[in-house]
Amino acid sequence: MLIVCRFFLWLVFYSFGGWVYESILCSVTEKRWVNRGFLYGPLCPIYGAGAVLILLTLGRIRSPIVLFLAGMSLTSLLEYLVSWMLEKIFHARWWDYSQMRFQLNGRICLLGAVVFGLFAVTLVKWIHPVVYAATLRIPVEWTYAVSAMLFAGLMTDTAITVARMLKMNDKLREIQNALNGFFEDSREKARGLRETMAGASMERVRAIRENLLENFEASRFYSERIRNLLQRHTIQERRFLKTFPRMRSVRYNEALQKLRETFEHRLPPRNP
Repeated sequence: MLIVCRFFLWLVFYSFGGWVYESILCSVTEKRWVNRGFLYGPLCPIYGAGAVLILLTLGRIRSPIVLFLAGMSLTSLLEYLVSWMLEKIFHARWWDYSQMRFQLNGRICLLGAVVFGLFAVTLVKWIHPVVYAATLRIPVEWTYAVSAMLFAGLMTDTAITVARMLKMNDKLREIQNALNGFFEDSREKARGLRETMAGASMERVRAIRENLLENFEASRFYSERIRNLLQRHTIQERRFLKTFPRMRSVRYNEALQKLRETFEHRLPPRNP
């Protein structure tokens, strides 16, 4: 039982480290603070799960080269599976490497695999020995108590996040049904829109979308209910739209884009 608690503490610690890494990287890229992570708390569990998986399966490998290659393969497999599972559960793609060179179905890419391979070597050779030694100095009673509190907090956070994400999916489905009715009512225009957007510039796409939104708002499908759904954003929705600006929905992507547009129009302009 003690070793299980220690592994859980390591999972939480490396999840926090992953959150710090992701938040700094995305904040620098976006030039604004981005509270990265699927959960409310400062954790990215995929990093913690990857770290624990590396420690369990590759921790005894001595050769840095073998460890690097094995770490690349293992973490890429984990990232691919997590991407697939999230898509099946929430009908959304949280990250997409389609624009990267040497990628597979947009779920993993060579650059990411190299980074995580280097992380595997650094973790096993330098980081975890220090973390392991620090963990051993924690009294057994405190290990049990802290693990129990963190586990309860993590499960609560996960339950709340999943429930609200499913609720957001229900909202998107309702908006998408209205959009589908509008598209069906003006099929030729909708078909022309999709064909035009396929090879259009970003400026042209933006103009087309704005024109479509105006037409949709003037249609009988834009009811008071749909207007409220598009204009009112919950805390969870605002957080997800800020944190995952490139997230796309597999089933309700047009509804998601409309929701994102109304959200972005409400944001104050950024400083140059």
